[in-house]
Amino acid sequence: MAHNTFKDKELKKIDTSTFFTEIMENSQAAGVIVMNVNGIILDSSISVQKVLGYAKDDIIGNYYDILFIPEDRLRNLPEIELKTVKQKGSFIDDNYLLHKKGAYIWIHGESIYTQDEDGNIFIIKVIFDINDKKLLEEQLTHSNQKLVNINNDLENFIYTASHDLKAPINNIDGLLESVKDELGSDCNLKLEESGLLEMLNTSIQKFKDNLFDLTSLGKSQNGIAEEIKSRVDFKEVLEQVKFDLQDTIDNAHAMIYDYLTEASFINFSRKNLRSILFNLLSNAIKYASPERKPEIIIRTSKVREDIILLEVEDNGLGISPKDQEKVFSMYERLHKHIDGTGVGLNIVKRIVENNGGRIELESQEGKGSKFKIFFKE
Repeated sequence: MAHNTFKDKELKKIDTSTFFTEIMENSQAAGVIVMNVNGIILDSSISVQKVLGYAKDDIIGNYYDILFIPEDRLRNLPEIELKTVKQKGSFIDDNYLLHKKGAYIWIHGESIYTQDEDGNIFIIKVIFDINDKKLLEEQLTHSNQKLVNINNDLENFIYTASHDLKAPINNIDGLLESVKDELGSDCNLKLEESGLLEMLNTSIQKFKDNLFDLTSLGKSQNGIAEEIKSRVDFKEVLEQVKFDLQDTIDNAHAMIYDYLTEASFINFSRKNLRSILFNLLSNAIKYASPERKPEIIIRTSKVREDIILLEVEDNGLGISPKDQEKVFSMYERLHKHIDGTGVGLNIVKRIVENNGGRIELESQEGKGSKFKIFFKE
């Protein structure tokens, strides 16, 4: 019956006169400690003092648990490590060791059970200082948790705000219709002539649009990357968006041309693709140049097997080079004379990037813009 102990295996042999001396004197990145089989420290390299502050005289002759923090001593970690390295021939661990001044230092340790040519058995423990790396990881974990908490708070606020504001604005809209019914046709005619009704209706619609963008922002914050994906037809989604924007398209006399045959389908969330096309198309119309009718070209192409490119090009106002980075920032509006919330392109960017893609902008002020979205399937 085989025994699962290292002593049954052939031990490595080393020449202590040269091997130990070279390690002790030349090791820089790693500290080296030599112990007997009982864990008594026989020697240590100069680099141990750099890492843990102990000179040779501080630790030679001591049981090696002098290097362990109090909590790990109570857990018998030194004894567990010693037992394992004897049984298996080696031991790897990441844990704190105790600096001479009392600080806890994260260490990656590797212990090896070996013997020299005279049959003397040793345990060599090599330690690497990973304290800065571990502290950075802990800081990143803490920062990530703070971001998760902030996102959760933002999501709750957006949901509460949008939910609580829907009812009042709908009530105002309904009350306005009731007032119009009560006043009768003569009064309504006078109100229309004065422009008050149009201003009221415009204000209510603007409020609803802002509320819609607020709700969309909340959805974009919450799990866009987890949306269910399916094989989606670009043409079908575009026609749906054009139907929803029909009044806007007609009022602007916009001409829309699509070239979608090179890449007709994409594996993507239908809802998210609709949001992308809706925001890009509505923006192209909204920021049309007053000097010409809006012309919008929408095309798709296959860049490579796993990349599909969607381009939305217009002949609108365009964006100056210094302002092109700003268009994707939340609530950023470059054309103050045009109604908007500055949320749409931020939502598009979030959707695209959360699904592994990227968005680029090519624009010339006074001539138009082209948005290029690279979808990673």
